[in-house]
Amino acid sequence: MTNGNSIILYIHHGRENQIFYLVYNSDNTVTFKNKNYAIDVKNCEAKNGSVIQLYEYNETLAQKFYLVDSGIGYYDNNYYILKYIHQINHLFVF
Repeated sequence: MTNGNSIILYIHHGRENQIFYLVYNSDNTVTFKNKNYAIDVKNCEAKNGSVIQLYEYNETLAQKFYLVDSGIGYYDNNYYILKYIHQINHLFVF
């Protein structure tokens, strides 16, 4: 992995590059970390069409999200909304 790699959807194969750990930060946000990399909003831009990438874990705001109940079954259906810390932009995670 290298900084700036795009996040893409791919069929599950169970390899290391598809495993992310949820890190709870002291400011009530979460970070998705994979080894030394994290899910990152490129250039910390909170707007439609912003690039979501892998980037070396650095604890910046670009790697912090709120985990929000989607309102359609938080535990029953495993639907979650990731709310980016800067704006009302959302990533939908199932």
